[in-house]
Amino acid sequence: MMAIRYTIAARDTMSALASRFYGDSSLYPVIAIANRIADPNVIRVGQVLIVPGLTATHTVVVGDTLSGLAERFYGDRARFPLIAAANKLPDPNTITVGQTLIIPDLTLAKHTLFCVPGTWEAVAVANANPGGISPSDPIGMLTGITSALDPQWFDIEYVNYPASFGPVPGGGDALLDALGRPSYRASRDMGVAELTRLINAHDGSFGLLGYSQGGAVVSLVGRDIVSGSLQGRRGDCHWVHALASPHRGLGRTFHLGNSLAYQGISGDNITETHPIDWFDYCLPGDIYGNANIAGTYLKQAYDIATEFTLTDPVAMITGIAEHIVDWVNSGILGPIDPARLFATAVDLNNFLRDFPHDKYGIWDIIPEHTVLVHSAAHLNYWGPRIAPA
Repeated sequence: MMAIRYTIAARDTMSALASRFYGDSSLYPVIAIANRIADPNVIRVGQVLIVPGLTATHTVVVGDTLSGLAERFYGDRARFPLIAAANKLPDPNTITVGQTLIIPDLTLAKHTLFCVPGTWEAVAVANANPGGISPSDPIGMLTGITSALDPQWFDIEYVNYPASFGPVPGGGDALLDALGRPSYRASRDMGVAELTRLINAHDGSFGLLGYSQGGAVVSLVGRDIVSGSLQGRRGDCHWVHALASPHRGLGRTFHLGNSLAYQGISGDNITETHPIDWFDYCLPGDIYGNANIAGTYLKQAYDIATEFTLTDPVAMITGIAEHIVDWVNSGILGPIDPARLFATAVDLNNFLRDFPHDKYGIWDIIPEHTVLVHSAAHLNYWGPRIAPA
């Protein structure tokens, strides 16, 4: 068992806490020493204590001393009384070879946040740092959230992809060449497979953050957690924050809300999110997450464009704008309604003029809060209030 945090409530005593957590009230000195409390009878309501875990053990060998073990396990020789208290040693200077000692665990459990950047962001970073990118390197837009999170409560794991067998150090165009230049859709599906693998390999509580293609990845994996192959982890997943997800459901927003008329451009939109704290962030003009599906040909164009070789959002929308006339003439979009075609052209033009897709750290989504600020503030508020597992 890792250490946990506990907030003192009315009528709590150290011996009662020891009985509650260890089944032995006489182990109260372990909690007192771990928190450097001189008088175990003096604690206050609201005080946050670290309650060490007592499952790790060490078998004494020749040359071992308690102070030496404290140095080895805690980096602090002065912590030897903690080991003595956990083992109820009357004389900390007397231990015997072969004796099994409990080594209190002070490692605090945290929530893990799996962060999925836009694939194109990961490629761009890798190209700028040939051979210098590792699978866990923070990338792109989401660093505006992760850099603001309290490291006391969160571990961050970046999911850098595409990869057919997990992230590969270096990455960039060399990796894309090795993978056969995957399409947007194929790359997204690689991200889904990799994130699913990481969740299955992870024990404990977690959340998902994703932007752009990464937003699509976390939306699809989130759906699997709610009602698909990952339902067994539903109780462990506390947050899904998807930025500019093509799978944003009609009416989906965040807890303070912003009014958006439409839905994600994929048309495969996700609305069933209970019981996860699920935010679908989207700026009004960003057609990735707020596309007029019924009144334009954006979805049909998106379906075609996602089969193109992996590209960045500007190039994807530019490509749609450049090819829309050819697609109309070829009949690939089906029977054409002139009014609907005009609305498509207007929305594409507005997107390329303002390019809201990269403004999530610049434009306020509510007064004095960008998406990045709001997401980080929400996580920092709830991280300490939901017990990490």
